[in-house]
Amino acid sequence: MHCKETEKAVSGFNKNAVSLMSLNDIHLPPGTIADLYKNVLIESGQSISRIETKQTKQKDSTSFLGNNKKQVVIIVSYEDAVHIPDAQLNFLTSILTACKLNLDDIAIINFARSSGRSSKELLKEVPAKSVLLFGVKTESLSLPISFPLFQVQFFDGINYLSSPLLDDIEKDKTLKGQLWTSLKKLFNL
Repeated sequence: MHCKETEKAVSGFNKNAVSLMSLNDIHLPPGTIADLYKNVLIESGQSISRIETKQTKQKDSTSFLGNNKKQVVIIVSYEDAVHIPDAQLNFLTSILTACKLNLDDIAIINFARSSGRSSKELLKEVPAKSVLLFGVKTESLSLPISFPLFQVQFFDGINYLSSPLLDDIEKDKTLKGQLWTSLKKLFNL
């Protein structure tokens, strides 16, 4: 190819590429965004050794997704996800939106990745006023009592709501209705 032909081909390609994709129209699921920014380095004037110490301490502590500003802890259990798979996070995000909450207000803990800690240990690190259990049995959290599904239960200063797996709720209209009724009671909606 001659230079003019190459320029023509490249300029034609660029026009097509621009018309197919715009950087302003990229939409990523919340789980993908959280995975992209889980290890952000912020300059703060501290020495490198001090930053490494903080990272080591974080590995020993409970990992969670969200900022927990309203102290609503959601406990799930997914072996193959850091926190929660994208499909379930999208469904959970729609539930949170209906409850006038977002990821800033809550903390999602993946119990499968919590090294078998008890609820007391988890909630010492991640304070909660309300705990939503999705597919996690109270016995696995070492809670001394069992909660009926979809019934808000107050125990040890915390409101608990036990529910089936998010996957099951998403597929079943009756379960969605039962969850919504319980969430309205829990969050005074």
